[in-house]
Amino acid sequence: MKTEKPLERRSLAAVKEAIARAEEYAATHKVPLTVERLAAELDVGVTTLRRYLDDGYKPQGRARAVVEAVRAAAGQATASVMEYALTRGSSANMHMMYLRQYAGYGEETGGKSEPIVFEGEQEI
Repeated sequence: MKTEKPLERRSLAAVKEAIARAEEYAATHKVPLTVERLAAELDVGVTTLRRYLDDGYKPQGRARAVVEAVRAAAGQATASVMEYALTRGSSANMHMMYLRQYAGYGEETGGKSEPIVFEGEQEI
């Protein structure tokens, strides 16, 4: 089994290069950016990456910028999956399952429900 190098020990430049490779892969293959692709380019397991994405993980010092860059990329990945599902996805169920499993979306938000308003709804 390969030992993963912790993200805290990587330079911000190296992490940003890995994120750029993940984004380039998604664009080249015309697929959404995913957390799995980010993990592959960062050379860490998905479970390991998810620990860094957890709000309870509070990195210190130089590691904070590295983890914040990864968290921002993961946010972009979630948006990418949602946009793909809304514009090109063949099955909304697949994307909903992905977002529930990997992006923290669920049946309950835990807060007060607010109405969802779609702009341009009349044109649909």
